[in-house]
Amino acid sequence: MIGSGSWVRNHVRVYDELENASLIAVCDSDSATSSEIGEKYHVDWYVDSSELLDRDDVDAVSVRTPTRTHRDISMQVLESGRHLLVEKPMTVRGGMYVMP
Repeated sequence: MIGSGSWVRNHVRVYDELENASLIAVCDSDSATSSEIGEKYHVDWYVDSSELLDRDDVDAVSVRTPTRTHRDISMQVLESGRHLLVEKPMTVRGGMYVMP
């Protein structure tokens, strides 16, 4: 999971409860938020998404960051060969929501 906010806490909780998935790490640019979520769910936490993507055991990433960052972070995830779930809207350009 990359990103934080009130909705992310719900997503992390649900991922943690899934039987066929394992939440292994969270990442947020705010170290206090990242560490709080990581410690609550007993998973590794990061402030740099590149460090999370350096892990060999990450199969999929859920991106829950501000819309203006969705494209760049999502491309980083895809280029790393991982599956991606990005919250909508995928990106914003010129005041309009568009697909990259």
